[in-house]
This record gives sequence, C-alpha cells and structure tokens, in this order.
Amino acid sequence: MLQSSAADVRTVLVNGEVRKRDGVLVGPDLDAVRTWANAALHPIEKAASLPEHSSAEIHGWFMQAERAASVNFAGAYARN
Repeated sequence: MLQSSAADVRTVLVNGEVRKRDGVLVGPDLDAVRTWANAALHPIEKAASLPEHSSAEIHGWFMQAERAASVNFAGAYARN
C-alpha cells in the first residue's frame, strides 16, 4: 500500500453507487464539469489578478504534487 496511488484503485463505491469501475470514473460527464468549473473560476481569477494557467500546466502540477506526496509518505512509513 505504500507505493499505491489513486490510479491503482479499480473500483469505488459511495453509498452503494459505483463511482469508479475498471479504473475509470463513472457518473457525471467530467469534461462538462471541468468546463463549468473553469467558467466559474475565470471571473474569480480575473478579479484576483491571478496569472492564467493552461489545463496542461495545472494537470502537470497536480501530477508532480501527487508523486511528491507518495514519496514523502513512503519515506515516512519506511522510517517507522
């Protein structure tokens, strides 16, 4: 379990409903959710004068953060 991540999970049930099957999220249209979230976020970023980042940049940052967290957790468990 020390070297696993969300990508290793094949099936997820929440309150009896399948949310992930065979490693793929099921349920809402994720592209539509991302579009809605980005549309909602844009006016907030503009009002806060934040720099704009592409979806690829944000995805890369999250992937890097997940890898770093996995390494840190593995190291913490290895010391105990």
